[in-house]
Amino acid sequence: MDILVLGGSKFLGHRLVSLLLEQGDNVTVLNRGKTLVRELPFGVTRLLADRSDSNQVNNVLQDPKFDVVFDISGYHPSDVSITANIFNGKVKKYIFCSTVAVYGDSGIFPINEESPLNRKKDADDYCRDKILCEDLLIEMFKSTDFPVSIIRPPYIYGPYDTFLPRLFSIFARLTRGREIIVHGDGRSLTHTVHVDDVTSAFIAVSEKDSTIGQIYNVAAPEAVTFNAYVEMIASIMKVDTKLVYLNSSDHQMVLKELGERRFSKVFDGMWKNSSIYSTEKIRYDLDWSQEYSMYDGLKMTYQWWIDNGLDQQAWDWSADDYVLSQI
Repeated sequence: MDILVLGGSKFLGHRLVSLLLEQGDNVTVLNRGKTLVRELPFGVTRLLADRSDSNQVNNVLQDPKFDVVFDISGYHPSDVSITANIFNGKVKKYIFCSTVAVYGDSGIFPINEESPLNRKKDADDYCRDKILCEDLLIEMFKSTDFPVSIIRPPYIYGPYDTFLPRLFSIFARLTRGREIIVHGDGRSLTHTVHVDDVTSAFIAVSEKDSTIGQIYNVAAPEAVTFNAYVEMIASIMKVDTKLVYLNSSDHQMVLKELGERRFSKVFDGMWKNSSIYSTEKIRYDLDWSQEYSMYDGLKMTYQWWIDNGLDQQAWDWSADDYVLSQI
């Protein structure tokens, strides 16, 4: 098939491009060409355009002839509107990468695709814009039969992960025997997902017409507490853990002193509240299943981290040191 990937130069998009090539598809990517983390695989065609500029996008996508479009880089409804309207009536599938961040707070688990979204006024920009992107695409499906499918993953980890403050920072702290600071008691549950499982879900969704107009959660087979997450990583690395717990009053003090940006280097906010996501719909609709358990996915990623010498990288631990000095 002829495939277009919107994005494709970084973590998830690059892995998707590689897998599509492996199965024999003709792959084109469209991006700005400014944030290349790795070279694209041989045989990929690149189109350069800024998605926020409708003239640029229309110029490079004149008379598009693609079977499937994977939208990995759609964050703003105005940008998604441009590409969706270009491909309306001209593509068999348009698969949009959303996020579980669209869901509102819930005391009912697991969260499924019908759970309420966070449409509150105080929702952050990322959450609000992803919801607006989904709204736009679903409305196009309802009004014009636009062949869209939506996938909602949680935090995606794996080789070439670009969000360093999460998994790779834990690898680095444990490698150096550093203490890991935990906000609260470390018992909140959350979900992650390996990058290969997300890409396999994208491809599975693209291969069936029954997925058009549908939304799917894609997550790991199991949820895990932060305590168990770190212990699992430590067992893979064969090191001991040193967890330091920060109570609510200390947390507020540190937040005020460090500010939000440096604060995120110390704590992983993903574990602030419990979140467990159902993957029943995609598993039953598509006979799709995850390749990686949490343990196996972490083990594979740690081995890649070691093999690529990332254990030798320098890290700035000043924010950690400040917090530890105040406890």
